[in-house]
Amino acid sequence: MNNEPINPHRKEILRMERNPVLIDKDREHYEQTLFFAEVFDNYPQYYNLTAATPNGGFRKKGERWRLCAEGQKAGWPDTQFMMPRHGYNGLFIEFKKPFECYRCISDARRATKPHQINTLRMLVAQDYAGFVAFGAKEGMRIFEAYLQGRSTLEGLKLFFPNETLNNPFDGELCTIDSFATLEAQTD
Repeated sequence: MNNEPINPHRKEILRMERNPVLIDKDREHYEQTLFFAEVFDNYPQYYNLTAATPNGGFRKKGERWRLCAEGQKAGWPDTQFMMPRHGYNGLFIEFKKPFECYRCISDARRATKPHQINTLRMLVAQDYAGFVAFGAKEGMRIFEAYLQGRSTLEGLKLFFPNETLNNPFDGELCTIDSFATLEAQTD
């Protein structure tokens, strides 16, 4: 009998790969699932410190309000790795589908919304590492660089320019009004 833990993400990956329409329909979900499968397989010692925050996806207005009332924040990054390393308090990653899946480069660049950027900037100001990953491969590059060291992490060349996530400047307050963001969304 094999005592190896079963990767809980592989079942979802297989389900989606058997029906590629599911991947086309929700590529970001697929990529994030691939990321967690890789962390589970290659970094089991860190897997339980890595989690997802399911903010995205279609929800009816009542459900969105209920979740917001519970504390869910619009723009909160998709994944977090809560292990302090190299002067950071933890790692936050906002996932997007791979940039080649967008109609054009400018569409991919606009995929990260202002409230997502502001949330990452607020976290960076609190000494967290914050990044946008376009796909599971970029997500793993970020995760592995975070484990290796600050200079490796800061030297990453990614599709989303990390300079965009600078600390707020003196006097600037990055705020997110989750209720206003919800109100702006339509059913």
